[in-house]
Order: sequence, then structure tokens, then C-alpha cells
Amino acid sequence: MYAFNKLPPNQFALLAAFLGVLLNFALNSEEKAALGNFIISIGQTMLTAQAQEQNQASIREKKNQGRSGVQPLPPLNIDKS
Repeated sequence: MYAFNKLPPNQFALLAAFLGVLLNFALNSEEKAALGNFIISIGQTMLTAQAQEQNQASIREKKNQGRSGVQPLPPLNIDKS
């Protein structure tokens, strides 16, 4: 995966398009559908796991901010007399 991290975004997208077209010539209709659904399922699983990681990191960050000794500002008491 390290090699993919070095590719600029446009080249990365071009590689995906090239592989998609190449597989289009190599597979029949049923194989395309099966492989395409499988790849989408992998992507959805990865995104779900990443979202949970981000959620947990955010929770940890909020807890750490509370322990840093920084106290939140008290609410403003505005007297409307």
C-alpha cells in the first residue's frame, strides 16, 4: 500500500480507471457484477471501521481536553433590569 500513498490524486484516480477498463474487457457480465459488488463491500467495511476510529479518537480528545486543567468559561449572567 506504500506505493499507492506516493501517487498524486489524479494518477491514483487514473490507475483506478485503467484497472476498471482492463477488467471490463477480461470479465463477463456476471463476473463484473460479482467483483464490483465485492470491491464495494470491502470499501464500505473499510469506511465503517475508519469512521469508528475517528469517532473514538474524537471522544478521547474531548476527554483529554477536560483533564488538561483548562476550565470552561462560566456562563454569562446578564441582568436585564
